[in-house]
Amino acid sequence: MSPKDFLLPFSLTFLLSPAVLAGPVLSEVVAENESGLADEDGDFEDWIEIYNSSAIATDLSGWHLSDDSTDRLKWAFPAGASIPAGGYLVVFASKKDRGIAGGTLHTNFKLDADGEQLSLSEPDGTLTSSLTYPALGEDVSFGPGYQDQGSLVTPDSPSKLLIPIDNSLSDTWKNLGFDDSSWANSTTAVGYDDGSPDGSGGGPLAFWDFNDATSPTSTPDASGNGHSGTITTATFTADQGGRSGQPGDRAMDFGTINNGATIQINAAANIGLKPLSRRRHHAAF
Repeated sequence: MSPKDFLLPFSLTFLLSPAVLAGPVLSEVVAENESGLADEDGDFEDWIEIYNSSAIATDLSGWHLSDDSTDRLKWAFPAGASIPAGGYLVVFASKKDRGIAGGTLHTNFKLDADGEQLSLSEPDGTLTSSLTYPALGEDVSFGPGYQDQGSLVTPDSPSKLLIPIDNSLSDTWKNLGFDDSSWANSTTAVGYDDGSPDGSGGGPLAFWDFNDATSPTSTPDASGNGHSGTITTATFTADQGGRSGQPGDRAMDFGTINNGATIQINAAANIGLKPLSRRRHHAAF
């Protein structure tokens, strides 16, 4: 649905757990439809939306909709009417009283724009869902709030990965429809991991302390894993050239962006360090 407004007053908004949402529920209503959703006749009739929170389709044959608390069986769904799992069904409250399975459904009553209570009941009259809505303006819809819990990202969800070399993307990668087709395929989680690939743990793969400038072409691995790094193009700063400016504090100067400065780990993996800041005090991988 695309109504102009969706009204959720705090006094009537509530959260339903998945256990409560175990089948068809009244999910939305428009009681004064002037220019929103048109029916098959081109008329802008009031409408009621039903949501099926169940994981399976529900047969609505003989179910009932009503706006009368003393008569829950006021209008019946036709034989063969159904709603798919996780799906929505709109019934026009037009008083046209049309019930053909697979066709557009119309109740035998209209809605009161000043507010009233609606009910959805099973064939035997068992109340399944009720919705009390307040006075509504033209093309204003109303529905209860509910919460459906689930995992949006799992440990093995597919993802796209890019290690940027500069800030040319800015925040454009956050936009809907951003083209990430050139990014590498990956799976979550992506980021720094302090364990080994087999999950046994043990700290970083390598840790280089750039305060140790014993050799201008290599940096020892302080992690104890033996992954000393071979330095290309990058250089150590002079003593006190690190962030603190104190004696014994050095940094690695990688120069300008994309100048080929790298540190290679025992010829096994080549990591091009191209930070936005031209200096690093240490690095861990």
